[in-house]
Amino acid sequence: MKKTVFAVLVLICLCHVLPGAAESGRSDILSVLTEAKTNWSFTSEPVDEQDLHSILEAGVNTASAINEQPWDIAVITDRNLIARLADTPGSAAAPVMILVSVTSSNEMKILDAGLVTQTMQITARILGYATKIETAPARTIRNDSTGTLAEQLGIPADKLARAALFIGHADDSADALSSSSVRNDFDRVVHFVPEVK
Repeated sequence: MKKTVFAVLVLICLCHVLPGAAESGRSDILSVLTEAKTNWSFTSEPVDEQDLHSILEAGVNTASAINEQPWDIAVITDRNLIARLADTPGSAAAPVMILVSVTSSNEMKILDAGLVTQTMQITARILGYATKIETAPARTIRNDSTGTLAEQLGIPADKLARAALFIGHADDSADALSSSSVRNDFDRVVHFVPEVK
């Protein structure tokens, strides 16, 4: 948290001292949102403990519908457990998997699970980490009729696993290009509704 607060304070100071710094900072943040891609392969290099705390702090403070904050956040660093739950071999190598569970299957709660997961993903990207969001690990846990996985992960009985966020350092030696997909064209997916007369 301290590192994030410090970075924000430095940016604010630079904005007052250097012309154009505010625009540069804005541009950097926008590039995290518009240029960052899903990572398909991670190295074994660990995530800094303070950075992880900042990522989790951002998640805990995510806005939620009617401020219900219906989530439980489980942080998994056991490599064998991550490998057991990961949907892809590349994700299995991530040093951290964050599992988000929420109360019930209500669509509002599921949206909240997505919001908290994305907040942590963006924070991780800003801090320089590669990320991947998957739902398969959550589905595996929900489909475990014995309840053993949920119990092992400490998921409260009133919550259901909904999303997993993998965080680590990108393995640049892996081929990410052949599996990458082209983003939809802005004009194809966005339309502006005219004023109703």
